[in-house]
Amino acid sequence: MKSVKILALGLMVAAGVANAGVTSTLTAATDYNLRGISQNAKGPVLQASLDVASQSGLYMGAFISSVSFDGNKSKQQTEYFSLERDVYVGYKIKASEDLSLDFGGKYYTYNSNSLNHGEIYSSATYKSNLKGSVYYSPNFINGDDTSISKPAYGIALDGLKTLSADFSLLAHIGYNTGEYWTENGSRSAYLDYSVGAGYKMSKLDWALQYVNTNTTLAKGNRVTTDKMNNANRIVLSVTTKLPW
Repeated sequence: MKSVKILALGLMVAAGVANAGVTSTLTAATDYNLRGISQNAKGPVLQASLDVASQSGLYMGAFISSVSFDGNKSKQQTEYFSLERDVYVGYKIKASEDLSLDFGGKYYTYNSNSLNHGEIYSSATYKSNLKGSVYYSPNFINGDDTSISKPAYGIALDGLKTLSADFSLLAHIGYNTGEYWTENGSRSAYLDYSVGAGYKMSKLDWALQYVNTNTTLAKGNRVTTDKMNNANRIVLSVTTKLPW
C-alpha cells in the first residue's frame, strides 16, 4: 500500500511539472461493472483517474473507485470492502495508420491487503472502432492466500459504431477463464457481454448499456442476494475528461 501512495504522489507532482501530458477522468455511474461482475453491489459509484502520458507512448496512472461486495464480511462482521485503488503503467505505439497497440500492467488494491493482486494486459485497436484485448493475472484475488489465489486470464472484443457526431453504438463480449475459475467446484469459466449507446453532450460522455453474464459469482463467492446477481443489468454512466 505504501508503494501505491508513493506512486500516486508522484503522479500529482508530475501534474504540476508536466501539465500538457496530464489528464484526469471523472465518472459517475449506476454500477461499477468489471468483466460482467458488479463491483459495487449494483449500487451507484463515483470514480476518478489521473493519467500522465509522454509523446513516446509511455504512460502511467492511478484509479480510485468506491466498491461494495454484499455478503463479503470479516470475522467481526464488518464490511472490509469500500474502496478500490489501482495503479498502472503501460506503453502505446502506433503500428500503422489504422492500428495501435497497448501493453501494460495494473495492480489492484483494496482495504484488505490480502485481496490485492496484479495483472498484465495488451490490446490492439483498429481505427478506434474495434478493440481486441487480453489480460493475465498470476494471483487473481486473495493474492496472499495460495489456497485460494490462482491464475486467471481472459480475452475481450469491443466495438464502437459512430452514427453521428453525437451518437454511437457500443458492444462488448468477453471470455474469462484460468485456474481460479476452473479448479473450484463453485466457479467456472464465464462469458460477459453488453450492448448499448453512447451520447456526447458538450464535455460529457453518456453511455447506457445492457450488461449480462452467464455467471452469478462476485469476487469468487456464490451469490445469495439480489444485490450480487450480475445478470440482466442496465448501467448508465457519465464521464468527463479534464482539462476541458
